[in-house]
Amino acid sequence: MARYRAAVDTPREREDVFAYLSDFSTTQEWDPGVVQAARLNDAAVGDGTEFRLIAEFLGRKTALTYRIVEYDPPRAVTFHGENATVSSNDRITFEPVANGTRITYDAELALKGPLRIADPLLRLAFKRVGDRALAGLKHRLAPARLDELSPLSGRALDGRVYELPGDLQKPYNLLIVAFRREQQRLVNQWLPWLIELEQGRADVAVYELPVLPSTYSPARWFIDGGMTRGIPDSAARARTITVYTDVQKVVGNLGLAGTGTIAVLVVEGSGRILASELGGFDQQKAERPDLQTKRDFLDNLPHRLSEMLERLRDYHFEDDDARRDFENLLDELQNIREAVAREHDFRVTGHRLIITGICAQCARVKRRSSPLDLV
Repeated sequence: MARYRAAVDTPREREDVFAYLSDFSTTQEWDPGVVQAARLNDAAVGDGTEFRLIAEFLGRKTALTYRIVEYDPPRAVTFHGENATVSSNDRITFEPVANGTRITYDAELALKGPLRIADPLLRLAFKRVGDRALAGLKHRLAPARLDELSPLSGRALDGRVYELPGDLQKPYNLLIVAFRREQQRLVNQWLPWLIELEQGRADVAVYELPVLPSTYSPARWFIDGGMTRGIPDSAARARTITVYTDVQKVVGNLGLAGTGTIAVLVVEGSGRILASELGGFDQQKAERPDLQTKRDFLDNLPHRLSEMLERLRDYHFEDDDARRDFENLLDELQNIREAVAREHDFRVTGHRLIITGICAQCARVKRRSSPLDLV
């Protein structure tokens, strides 16, 4: 029997990498020794899901059928594979660490029957195969930099055609990007919170983006029609934009490991991605994109103090004490302005901290030789 055990750290979230690696058909994307990999049914990945892999090992191509025998999201998944000559157990665990997730891959491979005499050779070859697979996994899970949303063409279920990101309507657009039918459950977890945010802020819009392979586009009338019949709410149909495109390009653009989970994005009208979250909803995740939106608002405040204060009047303070402190600051600035005006006998015609007007001395002058006399 040969065993290979190694760990790799990735900045990606645990839910994301678990969803990716628990779908064993993705091994073809990162393991150079896997020639072909496919899931044997279309149901959601879970206990009992089976996969067929064709792997090249010791100069021969070997087909194995793997079955999930342990499924504990997002902590661990175990696959058992077997054919006439070998049996394999692959256990992958996922541990949160300071900078992301630590993935530990523990694989055992055993030859059957008389072939067990070749175990010493198997151990040497299995280590080389494992090292190559680990290098491929590191490369696949390398951090991606999210800068801008790539151009996408789509059509909402109410018939409106969109060219994204140009047709995004608000300064802050919340996009829920999904790839599979069963991911609607994750989408529905996010929607109540996002819609509440949209209803409470005039600068926010929510969109659902089901992303499907372009090979399905000839059946768009059928797929979109089924979605439309299943969504009686007109607002929900208007915010659901189906996109038929190269799915892997979208995955790469969004920095995802694969299509195993959804992405929730905060995108400016220009297409700049301000923040992203992956997987199902929880309150801590939900607050992070909103926090990023607020940081972006604060980072882009005008440098002139009076204009900054004017913008902050419309800012949504989460903390009531902070709102009261800001209002008290405005009152204090108003008092300072009026005190300065009284001291210099200045008739104020401006507002805030920009004070324009005519001082009492200039007002007594009957004839002015120059407009500069007013200063």
